[in-house]
Amino acid sequence: MRLHFVIATLALVGVGTLARPNPAPTAEAVALPERDVDSTHPRGHNPVARDASAITKAALAPRGVGPLNPTAFAGAGAPASSIRALQYLLQPHTRLVTDGIWGPATQGAVRNYQAKSGLVADGIPGPATLGSLAATVRQGSGGAAVRAVQSVVGVAVDGDFGPATRNAVISYQRARGLAADGIVGRDTWSGVFSYRAGSTTTHPKVDLPGTLGTGRCPNGQRSISRGVKAEPNGCGAKGGIDYPDLIFTKCCNTHDICYSDCSRSKAGCDGEFGACLRGRCDQLLVPARPLCYSAASIYIAGVVGYGQDAFDKATKRHCKCA
Repeated sequence: MRLHFVIATLALVGVGTLARPNPAPTAEAVALPERDVDSTHPRGHNPVARDASAITKAALAPRGVGPLNPTAFAGAGAPASSIRALQYLLQPHTRLVTDGIWGPATQGAVRNYQAKSGLVADGIPGPATLGSLAATVRQGSGGAAVRAVQSVVGVAVDGDFGPATRNAVISYQRARGLAADGIVGRDTWSGVFSYRAGSTTTHPKVDLPGTLGTGRCPNGQRSISRGVKAEPNGCGAKGGIDYPDLIFTKCCNTHDICYSDCSRSKAGCDGEFGACLRGRCDQLLVPARPLCYSAASIYIAGVVGYGQDAFDKATKRHCKCA
């Protein structure tokens, strides 16, 4: 769809094509997050450079732990446990229900926090934002960060890091190959918010294959397929030039088809699109991943921020309301 074409242009401007040989990444490049990029950057602006500045600010934040690993994410399509932990971390900054559901309230809270913290205010909770919100906690600690940890490791959520929480954290760390010291720092937080494609526990379909709640029809009407065949066209615009692959073509095609599926919602399609992109990056050699994650970030921010028109057009072409 044309949406992918526009976003691909931004990705090439921001990080270059992945097919081009790249020098070994610097420590700063490796730290670039998978998300938290500027989805509304002006022409000629480099969103990756801007995010590097945001990462620096996050790393210097007095209560943060620094940018988390590139796979850290807690937005649309992420596991409920990750979203719930995010909601606990946001509670000192806003009144928010900890229901593990990604919606306008949580996204708005993320955006407001980012704006106040000097991060790119795109409403996308990626490595820089999550690392800024998190805090190193251990036995004797208390507060929102402790509640977030407790909600993940399976103990009573009371905000008091006692012996039971410490034991649960140690078990959690051992199960994931982390240093089992009972201290929740950057590495453990990265594990809490790790989001990878290919796992049914972290890559669910967030829509029911019904027709209700897809955002396609007004007044609770059902969206029904017109029987028009979906025509995916990779990451380029329909009828336009053949755009460089960036290894994301399969993901773009699947996203096109999802937008044409009347039983699916935009949030569900976008969440799976992001998981697909990150999964493709995960398959690369480690030195090549940071640039790939950065390119994926631009695609994801683009479809989340600017994909509504494409979704509406797909709905008009492929669906009818009844």
